[in-house]
Amino acid sequence: MGPVVIFDKSTLQSLSLDEAIWLENFFYSNITPMLFIETLADLSKPKTSRGVEALVSDIARKTPINGAFPNAFHHPLIANDLVGNHPPMNNQVVLVGGEMKRSPDGKTGAHFDEFDESAALSRWQDGEFHEIERRLAGAWRSLLTGIDFRAMMKETSGALGVERVKSLVEAYDVSSAFVRETGIERVRFARHYLGIGPQWQDEIDTRYGSTGDEDVPTVVDFETALH
Repeated sequence: MGPVVIFDKSTLQSLSLDEAIWLENFFYSNITPMLFIETLADLSKPKTSRGVEALVSDIARKTPINGAFPNAFHHPLIANDLVGNHPPMNNQVVLVGGEMKRSPDGKTGAHFDEFDESAALSRWQDGEFHEIERRLAGAWRSLLTGIDFRAMMKETSGALGVERVKSLVEAYDVSSAFVRETGIERVRFARHYLGIGPQWQDEIDTRYGSTGDEDVPTVVDFETALH
C-alpha cells in the first residue's frame, strides 16, 4: 500500500469502477467527514430519472473500504487544539474511539472494530438506507446550502480591518499580521469563525487569558480528551 490520499465526491464520480479499485489497491484512504456528509446529503436531492439512491450507491461502490479510515470531524480537532490538546500533524488519519489492548508480546495499541462509516457505505452499496440517514440527509443538505459566504467575507473584512486585498501575497501578509497580534478578541473571533461551539469558550478563554496570549498548556492525552 502506498501513501494516504484524501479525495472529494467529484473525484469518485470521475472514476470508473475499475479505476476506483486501483485507487483502493495502491493507496490508504482518509475518508473525511465532508465526503461522507456530501454523499449522505444527496439522499435529499430532488428526484432524478436515475434516482438519488442509485447515485449514492454508485458513489459508495467507488469509495475504498479496505485500507480506508474515517478521520475525526474538524470541529472537535480545532477545539481541542485551542485548549492545548494538539492533534498529530504527521500526515496520518486521526481516528476516534478504539479500545486499548495489550498483545501477547506486551505491546499496547488501539483496537478498532468495523467503523460505522464503513458499515454504512457497505449498506449503501446494496441500496439499503436507514430512515435516520434520510432525516440526517435533509438536515445536512440544509446546512450546506444555508452557508452565507457574503456575510462571512464581511465579518472577516471587519476583523482584519481591510476591505479587500489585491493578490495572494497581500492576503498572506494581512492574515499573518492578524494572527501575530495578541488579544482575546482575536481568539474569540477564531472560535466563532471556525464554528467552535460556546461550550468550549470558558476553557479556551482560560487558556489564552485576557491578552490572548497562550498560557502554559497542560499536557493531556489527545485521544482521551477528544471524547
